[in-house]
Amino acid sequence: MGICSNRGKQSVLVDLKHNDSKELLDALMKWADVIRVNQVSSQLALLGLTEEHLKVLNPHIIITQFTAYGGPSWGPCSDHVGYDNTIQASTGIVERFGGSLDKPEEHAHLGTVDVVSGWSGAVATCLALFKRLRTGQSDYASTSLAANG
Repeated sequence: MGICSNRGKQSVLVDLKHNDSKELLDALMKWADVIRVNQVSSQLALLGLTEEHLKVLNPHIIITQFTAYGGPSWGPCSDHVGYDNTIQASTGIVERFGGSLDKPEEHAHLGTVDVVSGWSGAVATCLALFKRLRTGQSDYASTSLAANG
């Protein structure tokens, strides 16, 4: 599914849990305009990828965070991990689209909530880029599957 969207991109596979990878990651963060992460804040903190650290490395970096239960505001489940199917279940989508509370049914296999969340994150990133262009200030954008579900 990534053939068309990943055309022309370069990638690197790095195990961030090894100390020797920190230098490479820091160099990439100093260079990047936008970093997109799909980890909860506690996972990022364990890797040393806090907003504060990234802004020290690159004051102009824009961070876009995708989570399952986080989003624009912090809530009791914001640091819980999940994916599209868990959001379909927890928001009632599986019940509303052909299932029932006794026998829930998955709505789609290609990401019912994933797609709208991707668009939401892209728009948030574009708005952060626009803000930086107009004001010189970088920003922290976030979206979640639950917020979009």
